[in-house]
Amino acid sequence: MITDLASYDPERTYTTAAHDYDAALEQFWGFCARNTIERLLLQPGDRVLDVACGPGPAALRAAERVRPDGRVEGVDISEEMLTIARRHAHESGLDNVTFTRGDMDSLPYDTESFDAVTMVLGLFFAKDIVGTLTGLWRLVRPGGTLAITTLGPKFFHPMFDVFLDAVRAERPDLELSIPWQRTEDPDTLRTMLLDAGIPNPAVTDELTPMALPNPQAWWRIVRGTGIRRIEMELDDDTSARVRRANEQWIVDHELTSLVLGVNYATATKK
Repeated sequence: MITDLASYDPERTYTTAAHDYDAALEQFWGFCARNTIERLLLQPGDRVLDVACGPGPAALRAAERVRPDGRVEGVDISEEMLTIARRHAHESGLDNVTFTRGDMDSLPYDTESFDAVTMVLGLFFAKDIVGTLTGLWRLVRPGGTLAITTLGPKFFHPMFDVFLDAVRAERPDLELSIPWQRTEDPDTLRTMLLDAGIPNPAVTDELTPMALPNPQAWWRIVRGTGIRRIEMELDDDTSARVRRANEQWIVDHELTSLVLGVNYATATKK
């Protein structure tokens, strides 16, 4: 198992998974975006930057809270994700949010130009995590807040481990790239923030129960999250066997819910 980005292409993964990710969003990911934005206590008129915005769950929630005079910028590397985010903004009648393709490490914004900068479930893709955090902190105005949300140690427990075991049984030769493990430990995340020159970060780790309405719902998670990158390494027949093994495990163990660990980190600039 490897946790660097040598064989993990986030743009390819999330462009491929964009529509599945969006379909799974409200059931499985929406709460991460909601909790991140609620911690910010945004005010009307605030300017917000959401980096690695995906199909826009955090950016859209922020846009609702900063209306009528506030603005939100969403940035993502996947144009497919941005297309979906723009559609959601249009459907929600939000004209104070803009979605732009860009890289988290080359953001074209002035120093201290945002009241809040957020990144929900994206930091672990950074080539240089401390360097990326330093760049994000530079964009926060005095009195503003940086909010970083990452996955915790329990990742769709217990099914992610069941999935990995089934993949290994089929493909023992496969090296598994799991980048989100780089930031799953709360103490490690706190140290990264401090190393980036961000003083007094508050890091809270939470375990969230998530309903699993039926065995098929698990494969929607596989197809609509970063797990898809592992599934993409399998041919169709192998993928089908892994899916059947996973769904049978759910039936045999009468599993009706999962546990997802999430780390919420915030820091306010003096």
